[in-house]
Amino acid sequence: MNGSDWECMRKYVQKNGRSMFITSMDQIEKQILLELDNAFEYQKKTSAEQQDFNFTLRKILFNINHVFAFGKRFEGSDEDLEVFIDVLYGTSSGSAPCRLYPDWIWKLLDKHGFDEFERKQQLHHKQVLSLRDYIDKHIKTGASNYSRTQAVETRLDLYLRAVGDDTLGSHAEETMHAFLSSSLRAGTNFTYAKLVKCIWYLQEYPDIQKKCRDIVYQVCGNNPVKWSDRAAMLYLEAFSMEVSRMNSEVVGIFAIENQQETSLLGYTIPKNCAIRCYMHSAHMDSKYWAEPTVFNPNRHLSDGKLKLNPAYNPFGLGPRMCIAQKEMNYVQFLVFANLLQRYTFEKEDFTGEESFESAAEMFLNRPLPFKTKVTPLTGLDQSEYH
Repeated sequence: MNGSDWECMRKYVQKNGRSMFITSMDQIEKQILLELDNAFEYQKKTSAEQQDFNFTLRKILFNINHVFAFGKRFEGSDEDLEVFIDVLYGTSSGSAPCRLYPDWIWKLLDKHGFDEFERKQQLHHKQVLSLRDYIDKHIKTGASNYSRTQAVETRLDLYLRAVGDDTLGSHAEETMHAFLSSSLRAGTNFTYAKLVKCIWYLQEYPDIQKKCRDIVYQVCGNNPVKWSDRAAMLYLEAFSMEVSRMNSEVVGIFAIENQQETSLLGYTIPKNCAIRCYMHSAHMDSKYWAEPTVFNPNRHLSDGKLKLNPAYNPFGLGPRMCIAQKEMNYVQFLVFANLLQRYTFEKEDFTGEESFESAAEMFLNRPLPFKTKVTPLTGLDQSEYH
């Protein structure tokens, strides 16, 4: 998608999607709590050996984003859902690194590496087509019952309203299809990556985990955490911000192209260059952060309010920043706070400190596999907070 198409899509989604998000907030909040209730009951009834919290978390997030996209949960078995979640994950992280030299040189120097690259590319292409087919089926069903006079309640409604809209130009259908696809992928995969990293840091810093949970129980007790409770839980927001500062969910900001020659800090940048920002360098710069390598949520708070450091930009700035960032933050807070209320997270191996290494895959900065002991909390466990 070129810059012009992206700009048109961004303006269209911001204009027409804002009302969609506001009107669907109650529905989404209920859906999030329903997904968490279902997962919690399943965890309590299932033996530890049979549990897969990784899949449970992916399932929660995918069904939430499926409601955002199509107005309903995924219809199918857990086996079907697991296959489709793998497809979603592959479309965000399955492509191999870019070719740095001609194929014949690569084959000569590293035939195994080249063959693996080709295999991943073919799998990625297959996964992209599978996702497209799935979305097309929903579009076909939705179009048969759609009226342009009805309110926009889902991302599918946004797509159907955009088709034929002259303000979006000749690529409206293709552009909005890309939005529908990317929002489903990113809404699941990037939010999943962020929540996994939150769990990663919670288990490494049990005192901070307890403080976060104490705040949740002090504000809500055993009642579900809602978006309206967020203002009273700013420490959780500060914790989330510190996780992103230390370990961003994205590899780097999407490339932009300068239309004319410019200069920056004494360097001349010729026109038509692809420019990307590596935000982690700003997040770890001692000019802007005291002890940048130390995990400290309190650095984002001042006098009980959030303090925004200008160097903190996990999603970048400008027209290329994530369109659905507000929705992702909404889902992330509700899921994270309610997980804290219902589970504890402990390291299985207490020897040594966690390295917090991540693997850069396409746009996704994925945490490397780690083990955690997930324990559901019961009313007895929660009694100390009442």
